[in-house]
Amino acid sequence: MNNTIFDIQDDFEALFQLLEEGGGEEEMRVWFDELCADFKAKADGYARVIDDSKAKSAGLKTEIDRLRTMQNRETAKQDRLKSLLKQAMEHLGIAKLDTDLHKFSIAKNGGKQKLVVTIDPAELPSDYRTITYTANKDAIREDIAEGVVIDGVTLEPRGDTLRIK
Repeated sequence: MNNTIFDIQDDFEALFQLLEEGGGEEEMRVWFDELCADFKAKADGYARVIDDSKAKSAGLKTEIDRLRTMQNRETAKQDRLKSLLKQAMEHLGIAKLDTDLHKFSIAKNGGKQKLVVTIDPAELPSDYRTITYTANKDAIREDIAEGVVIDGVTLEPRGDTLRIK
């Protein structure tokens, strides 16, 4: 069984063509049985490869999680060390420090100043609010199911999937 899945498909097509032309029934039955056996074996092979790939993927996810945890620890360590150094410089009244290897300075953050809104945005004057529209997809689906035509809206066909058990 060295045939590819495409070879097996082509053989099935040829067999169906012979059936339409009225070929020998016994030979076609034998060929059909062989093709079915080849296809089942090929499908099992695909399933083994898929299972192996799932296992590798799970292992990689575990490794990614482990590395992400290590990265988060290192980032937290950097933040802690910078905070301690900044606190020490502030406590000593040092705004700038030059060493043989580095230059340190305490500076204000750039960009827009942080803004905190503590009330419900609906209570703000209209000049300070924006309106955001979103589609009510559940209502749209219900109306389409009842036969309502809505310009600019279509239901996409559901996809299908192969399940391997």
